[in-house]
Amino acid sequence: MNKSIHHLLLSNLVRWRWRLGLIALLVAVSTSISVLYGGMLQKFHTESIEKVESLDLPYDIMVILSGKQAPRTQFDNLGTYRYETQGGVYRGRTTEIPITIQRAEVALAIELQTPFGLWEVWGLESGKSSLQSEEFNGDGKFPEARGELWIPASYQKDFELQIGDKIPLHFVDDYGVKKQFQLEICGIGQSGYDLQKPQITMESARLISGTNQPNRQILFSESFKYVNNWPIFNSKMNQMYPGSVYIYEAMPQLYWQDLMKAIQSPGQWVLLLVFVFMAVSVLTISLMTFLERKQELAVLKTLGISNLQLSLVLFFELFIAGVLGFVAGILIVLLFSLMIPSYLADSGVSVSGLFLKNGLLTLLFFIMAVLYPLLLAKVASVNQLLYAREIPLVVARYDHIISPPMDWIREMQQERVHMLKMTVVDGKSLSVILKNTGEKVKTGEVVAFMSSIAGFYYQEWLAPCDGFVSSYETANGKYVIQPEDSSTPLYPYTGLIQARK
Repeated sequence: MNKSIHHLLLSNLVRWRWRLGLIALLVAVSTSISVLYGGMLQKFHTESIEKVESLDLPYDIMVILSGKQAPRTQFDNLGTYRYETQGGVYRGRTTEIPITIQRAEVALAIELQTPFGLWEVWGLESGKSSLQSEEFNGDGKFPEARGELWIPASYQKDFELQIGDKIPLHFVDDYGVKKQFQLEICGIGQSGYDLQKPQITMESARLISGTNQPNRQILFSESFKYVNNWPIFNSKMNQMYPGSVYIYEAMPQLYWQDLMKAIQSPGQWVLLLVFVFMAVSVLTISLMTFLERKQELAVLKTLGISNLQLSLVLFFELFIAGVLGFVAGILIVLLFSLMIPSYLADSGVSVSGLFLKNGLLTLLFFIMAVLYPLLLAKVASVNQLLYAREIPLVVARYDHIISPPMDWIREMQQERVHMLKMTVVDGKSLSVILKNTGEKVKTGEVVAFMSSIAGFYYQEWLAPCDGFVSSYETANGKYVIQPEDSSTPLYPYTGLIQARK
């Protein structure tokens, strides 16, 4: 950038300092609001996740089978995890290891009405279930015969029950028939596992419910702790157990994350609106400034400044304002953090990450906002700037038909005429005709034009030769020009004809 351009840039910065300062203020406000509000959302999300505890289960997965679905005996892999060899010749090599299910058990869960409310009781095979391990039992024993009931320690505490207590209950089957039974407590658990249920023998459960089909399947996997791709895990489980519900230790945290995403989704739209507001405001100010400077830009182009140099001057004006605004936004955030230290500190929020993310978004929306005025300044001619004409970004000019029908080509060759095709929709011409039938035209003279897409796209049709307009058909847009000299060469459509043959 030479000295004259450098001087022009400095003088423009001083002259338009209030407009550029307003742009810098908008960028500063959008940056600070997006960082502070985004940090608040991220902080709330992180802190709320930390407060959600995972389940403590004596199994890896418990499947509540749907309808008449039978327990599975063969299982798909639940995913894979990477294992890195620590020593030996293959040290550092990673291997994809599948996460498999090693063991599965079944249970028959029934709902029984007791004096203490509705209980879900599990029927298990005596002496065969992992849930009847001695580590879970505190006093007494697990059920071995009909009429025996084992309860978790929480039930003893909540309902003040003891071994030997008899509990009357009734069960209502699918047909509405009520069955009455009496169970005696034979054991009380000591483990603090979550979701523990009272237990009876499988024989008792089948007798009470009148069904032999288990409706719970308990899965054990030695590598389940390595699951980290939960979408794949859920997909595998849904394939194996369509329509069933399954429970695992990390489920509360994952469900909470999904819930938080849904809750914070409007907040993300608010952040987007902040950037959109900034972009629209910057665009409006830039366009107002461009309109006020049209005569200035016309004079500069008349004096010989190139479109590239003019674009660079305007770009650096806006770029300096944007950079100052972004720096001011960072300072505002830092000042706010010093005033309220707990706002972003000690919350797991990456301030640098927020600055980077929102800085890139600010840059993207800022560039989108200033791009249109910069392009207008670059493509505008001196006449368009001085006489308030439309300034299209894309201009197309035609002096022949791009892809004419074969009968039109034959007509041009036989009659020795030139043709143009105007834009016609439903028999109505969208092109503005400047030269009507019978009027003379000169080579390169504009005979029709059309502006579309809110003035962004401009098309011109040019006369391909000296002559006069012999006809114009509005039905199909055929515009025929009769040359003054019959020896005037026609447009070479030979390649198009050979390609179609």
